Amino acid sequence: MRITFLVSLCVAVSCLSGIAHSQERQLPVTYRDFRGVDTTHSISDPPNVHPDFENRDAYCWNVKNQAPVFVIIFGFTVPVCGLDIGPQIDPGIVAVGLGLDGKPVFNGPTPTTTNATNFDLWFNDDVGFNTRIDDSLSLVDSGGGLFVFDSSSFFPLDNRGFGATQQAFTNLWECDPDYLCLPGQSNVPVDPAPHNWHFTMELHTQFTFQGGEVFNYEGDDDLWVFIDGSLVIDIGGVHNPLPDSVALDTLTDTGGTPIPLIVGNDYDFDLFFAERHHNESNFLMTTSILLGSERCEGNVVLPDDVVNVDDLLELLGDWGDCPLPCTVGLVNAPDTCPADTDRNCVVDVEDLLTLLAAWGACP
Repeated sequence: MRITFLVSLCVAVSCLSGIAHSQERQLPVTYRDFRGVDTTHSISDPPNVHPDFENRDAYCWNVKNQAPVFVIIFGFTVPVCGLDIGPQIDPGIVAVGLGLDGKPVFNGPTPTTTNATNFDLWFNDDVGFNTRIDDSLSLVDSGGGLFVFDSSSFFPLDNRGFGATQQAFTNLWECDPDYLCLPGQSNVPVDPAPHNWHFTMELHTQFTFQGGEVFNYEGDDDLWVFIDGSLVIDIGGVHNPLPDSVALDTLTDTGGTPIPLIVGNDYDFDLFFAERHHNESNFLMTTSILLGSERCEGNVVLPDDVVNVDDLLELLGDWGDCPLPCTVGLVNAPDTCPADTDRNCVVDVEDLLTLLAAWGACP
């Protein structure tokens, strides 16, 4: 039986050897997990919750210009004010230029933020407020020179970091039908499965300008993109999914100042994202910019840049469901589930065929 299986693999390798390697762009990212101000925590509860995440109290003062009214719901103290919060677009949270540390510079306070000290925690390590998780984001070749990452349920830290936030905190912003509805609140459907909300993501890479590239995004909540150190996309705030895009041939910063790029030159690309409100999490990124590095599909034993028997044995050893944590669409750590080439958290026949099609030296 084993001989028959190996012969079949050899035949498959021979038949598939002419198939081109799959293309995928692999981008290193850093996540930081936070605890938001919800009904299961208060600002005084340890470990420290962050006042910029899920903080209706700040919204009452900054947007409604009224003191919050605190009510007791099932033993939790909940601040409420006026009508449902709704989307809050909040541009201008960050300055047009990156700081010397390569991080956004706080430009507030604004309606959905508090102060510079608190904002600096969004993208810097602080064991008292956040936990850091390094990972990768995988952009899939969608054809026509475009690479895409698309998730309408973007929860990369489920089963990691501080873990899921319990559903009770939904009373902060909208009224869950299972709880008390206050005047002016509306019944809204709430995802019954707890997720790990309240996190940030930062991405730092470079690209060589070819001419004609575009970058398109749609999602929630905050999203800032810097090219060559200047802010080109500003979708700050706590809001529903919002789109924005830039064409690199006519690139300007958010203040309208031109950013002339020279074909053949290398430029920095920096992206910063925050998920600050529990209702939904979306992240759609489509670009023709060749960001990051090309990942050689099938080369699951990295970084030897050749697909061979070592990769095949690794794949067979990983066969079946990937161990947790595993998030669909995200590249897993090499020692977790490296043979999951299609990022669906299962090592199966599709991954085997991908490996066999890429047999030999990577391009």
